[in-house]
Amino acid sequence: AAFSGIPTAWDGPSGKGIAWKSPVPLPGKSSPVLWGDKVFLTGGDENKREVYCYSASDGKLLWTGEVTGIEGSPAEVPEVGEDTGYAAPTPACDAQRVYAIFANGDVACFDHSGKRLWARALGLPDNIYGHAASLLVWQDLLIVPMDQGAGDDGKSKLRALRCSTGETAWEVTRQTFAYTNHTLLPEALERWSVALFSRLLPRLTEVIFEINRRFLKQVEVRWPGDADMRRRLSIVEEGDQ
Repeated sequence: AAFSGIPTAWDGPSGKGIAWKSPVPLPGKSSPVLWGDKVFLTGGDENKREVYCYSASDGKLLWTGEVTGIEGSPAEVPEVGEDTGYAAPTPACDAQRVYAIFANGDVACFDHSGKRLWARALGLPDNIYGHAASLLVWQDLLIVPMDQGAGDDGKSKLRALRCSTGETAWEVTRQTFAYTNHTLLPEALERWSVALFSRLLPRLTEVIFEINRRFLKQVEVRWPGDADMRRRLSIVEEGDQ
């Protein structure tokens, strides 16, 4: 193994297997990212958006970067659910910089000492949970997925920003739409037509139909001959176009 002495069990309340714990000033659903001896994390609420840098060795908060005063930043606050929040995307980093984006589409770049290098307002996304997709660094580009809208309205884009300046290197409009990972559930907030799914995500549509087929077999065993129960529990609504 590359490492030894790695804990195989841990418990927050008792401290078992925990090297350190530190408070995070603002809530966020983002995951921490590690580079060298630094841990980067984000947090945000209706009024503030921040990037945090902690010491990986002892958990000390080294600096806080405020993501404010950005030209073009929307005055409107996006409506977000509790399972998303205002700081859902995980930040990205390289040897020189850390990059973060928030629910309102504001993206910012800091160096590892906490100096803000650039920031941009990419616009409030057209969805029901704000911007939630994480960033990706590839070579000298910051990849920003902006999936939104209904799929055929030209709103969804894949953007690449220059890591050093934040300028747009390229962007591609793509035919997709914003959806969450609970779309398969019957009680999901979002509902999409079979025709749209089949056109944009053909392989995923096949998987959904196969899951539904197997699930309905179990329903038939549990409630034999109950067509109404099958209809109500089916992932795919019969006759959906």
